[in-house]
Amino acid sequence: MHDTDSNAYYNGGARPFKNSASLDKLQPSDFYNSPFTKKQLKAFEYIGKMESFFEEVFTNATSINPDAKSENIIKHMFGPTHKIYQLYKEKATEPAAPSFQPTLYIDFEAMNMRICGWYAELVTEDETIVYEGIAKPFSDSKYVRRLWDRVYHELLTYSVDEICESKHIRSFERYFIDMFSKAKKIYTYGDTDALFVKKTFGNDLYNFFKIKNIDASVKVANRALSLDRTCKLFGIHIDGDLHNPKYDTLKMRACLQKIEEL
Repeated sequence: MHDTDSNAYYNGGARPFKNSASLDKLQPSDFYNSPFTKKQLKAFEYIGKMESFFEEVFTNATSINPDAKSENIIKHMFGPTHKIYQLYKEKATEPAAPSFQPTLYIDFEAMNMRICGWYAELVTEDETIVYEGIAKPFSDSKYVRRLWDRVYHELLTYSVDEICESKHIRSFERYFIDMFSKAKKIYTYGDTDALFVKKTFGNDLYNFFKIKNIDASVKVANRALSLDRTCKLFGIHIDGDLHNPKYDTLKMRACLQKIEEL
């Protein structure tokens, strides 16, 4: 919080439940957007013990300008008859709608539904952030090489040595959580990318991903066109290797741009 009259800044954290064990009942994905871990939240003081602090700050404020709609949070936290809620309701202004929503465009490559490569572009108001990498989808390198020899040497642009020498995909879980958290919308071409997330990281990260995920595929008579056919339909040509997540992401973005121009 920033008090513009005194130029004072207030920041901190609090435990939202009186009983710290209540945090154990939450799903791991409930903590993804929190800057604090469950362990840190358990160590914090209960929010109810900070009533006098919020009451003083809200009393001294001429107006309260929230970044987002918080009335129900304040009401649920302190109660509808509490002075803190009454002060907030009286002084809070309507938060301005965000002028821009960060959007993530991403494509995964996988072996037996486990992610082994990716390319993504996070478009923010000020810049485009690129994420790309290769990972080892299974711990057993012999198994990875067998899959490669049987099927994936014809489908992937990575070499089997690059895959086997990379970090295991599970070590990237926090990396993807941070990436997904920064986006308001996540575009993929088709729904298989979401299934790759589910198979690789489990239901929690999958559900977090699906809340924001938009399938950008073009459908005709209830059948989805392949990305390459959609590019032909719109007259889009982008040079690059087949099954390369970078070029598939660029193709998807080009198709979405064409759709916006229609």
